Amino acid sequence: MDRYFGVNSGSVGQDAANYICTIPAMLVPRKTLRDGRKLRWGLAVQKVFFFNTTPNVSVALGNNIIKYTVDGTTTQTITVPQGNYDVTAIGSYFANQVAFNGNDPTKAVITYNASTFGTDLTITYPYTIDLTTGSMYDLLGLEQDIYQPLSGTVVFNNPGVQANITAGINQIQFHMSDNIDNTSIRASNQNAITTSDVIYTTTYIAGPGIQQVDTIQNLVWIPLNVDSISTIPIKITNQANSQIDFGQSGNYQNNISAMEFIVRPFILEPELA
Repeated sequence: MDRYFGVNSGSVGQDAANYICTIPAMLVPRKTLRDGRKLRWGLAVQKVFFFNTTPNVSVALGNNIIKYTVDGTTTQTITVPQGNYDVTAIGSYFANQVAFNGNDPTKAVITYNASTFGTDLTITYPYTIDLTTGSMYDLLGLEQDIYQPLSGTVVFNNPGVQANITAGINQIQFHMSDNIDNTSIRASNQNAITTSDVIYTTTYIAGPGIQQVDTIQNLVWIPLNVDSISTIPIKITNQANSQIDFGQSGNYQNNISAMEFIVRPFILEPELA
């Protein structure tokens, strides 16, 4: 019989390498059946709840600078604070800073184009927008260039190129540690159960700051070689196996808000046990 249990944000902590899910102690006794076959248990994650709070603008990423001019010569520099932005949020911050500098924010406008999933720059002469410093241009899906109309108002964009607001995180991989409660959990023979520690791979679907809830359809089972479990280390990385920075150091409970697990018995043949 399957066993289900959930872990809410109050039971999700963090150490230097993992997110630690603390659960009520669960017995998963190993048994030998009368015909000599072995009863073992597999552990899988069936649902994850997390927030899209990974910074996509920062000094470290080199994409926090937007420059502009009001006369084509005198440059103003806007530094966007570290955070998680969509194109609309970047455009709003830029407009507020242009106004704060005493300039006209309607003369140099950054907007998201919902039809092309790209970015439009609407600029009125003699204003310019300069995206030659750092890589803000890449996040916006534009060319690294100085955008300057020769006269009137011009809309600049990059046809066929979408804004890239994922900060290079093309995959989010959930790894389950080999050790639960400081004990190796892997049985000596995997019996067709995964040998990888990656139990689920997804991408950011929710927008910045929004909670994403994924229900896992193809469960990946980790065989248990212990008789009880109470803590489960989970590591979360990108496609390059680098841990994902959720942007709130030491406060991961605001980001990994809950997980749901399932434990299921498997019967192993004597020669595979």
